[in-house]
Amino acid sequence: MTTVTSAPLVRAINWNIIEDDKDLEVWNRLTSNFWLPEKVPLSNDIPSWATLTPKEQQLTIRVFTGLTLLDTIQNTVGAPALIADALTPHEEAVYSNISFMEAVHARSYSSIFSTLCQTPDVDDAYRWSEENRALQKKAGIILAHYRSDDPLLKKVASVFLESFLFYSGFYLPMYWSSRAKLTNTADLIRLIIRDEAVHGYYIGYKFQKGLEKVDAARRQQVKNFAFDLMQDLYDNEVRYTEELYDGVGWTEDVKTFLHYNANKALMNLGMKRCSRRRWRRSTRRSCRRCRRTPTKTTTSSPGQGRPTSSARRSTPRMRTGISEDMTAMPVFQAGIVHSIPLFFLTADRQNKRRIDIRNVFVERQITASLLPNNQFTQPCAKGPSDQWIMFQYRNCLDDFLNAPP
Repeated sequence: MTTVTSAPLVRAINWNIIEDDKDLEVWNRLTSNFWLPEKVPLSNDIPSWATLTPKEQQLTIRVFTGLTLLDTIQNTVGAPALIADALTPHEEAVYSNISFMEAVHARSYSSIFSTLCQTPDVDDAYRWSEENRALQKKAGIILAHYRSDDPLLKKVASVFLESFLFYSGFYLPMYWSSRAKLTNTADLIRLIIRDEAVHGYYIGYKFQKGLEKVDAARRQQVKNFAFDLMQDLYDNEVRYTEELYDGVGWTEDVKTFLHYNANKALMNLGMKRCSRRRWRRSTRRSCRRCRRTPTKTTTSSPGQGRPTSSARRSTPRMRTGISEDMTAMPVFQAGIVHSIPLFFLTADRQNKRRIDIRNVFVERQITASLLPNNQFTQPCAKGPSDQWIMFQYRNCLDDFLNAPP
């Protein structure tokens, strides 16, 4: 006979009574974005995969293996750790959705491997992921904070994983796509990026809600922790990037991309951006100035920041010789909720190698709910083949604002 003992009351979730409207908004966004890798025709990339050199193929497999490791952590440890600190049952449901989609992301990389790669090469990459110190170090740093008892610190680590650590890997498929290689694989990666953008935004929002409830001393302590953690992760990510990309000569471009996404992660937490010069320093003093003057934030629009100095510069003049048959397309970085510089790509259809950038800065608050479903998959109909993709991911990088076409 079963004996009934006193136990905590279990309540059924009621989606008709919402304590935080953001929970329902993000839930609807995540469910409407649902996808599976089986729907992406990865086999169409087999011919372009064959055009890559053995070194480029090895790089691609290793990049995706590293991303698989991070997705596995977020699926099995990260999102479940956040569930324990949820304030509402609806928040728990959103974290459950995040956990499941991270498993889908990890499954997606296996789909890429089984479609394009040889089994021995994949096995070698998995062995490499277990032996690579930089990759294992960033995994260890994140896991250590997931196992802590502090809800705010867990969320900081989670946002940095979602909004920063993934992107040294995301750079590569976008690079291939901009050169008309592995375009279907890039479509799949864009679906993953779309998910991660919403994940980072939502967890950052919940972090800011929690930060409002603590006193000023505790708030400053958490902010100091966030900048110190970002510095550790940034330094390690630079080493990881050098190990991956030095062989193909793209390291500096990826580092610039890292700087942008490090600041994006801080903005998702409602914190101040740091210049690339400060991130390059390897001491804790690198972000001291950033700690002193955090940006003013609101819970409805976390992460508002000021325009960069380059964004405030006057719009560069158009080069001569561009044909009148042109098209301009606004380019957004999805999931960022702050003042965004919008760059308009002006593509010459008669000479596809000639591309100019107009830098037009506007103050715009973009929330996850306002982003179109096809934000990462709708190309410029009249523009050059996939050229716009690389500029999409360089849209806030000072190093590329005045680059020659």
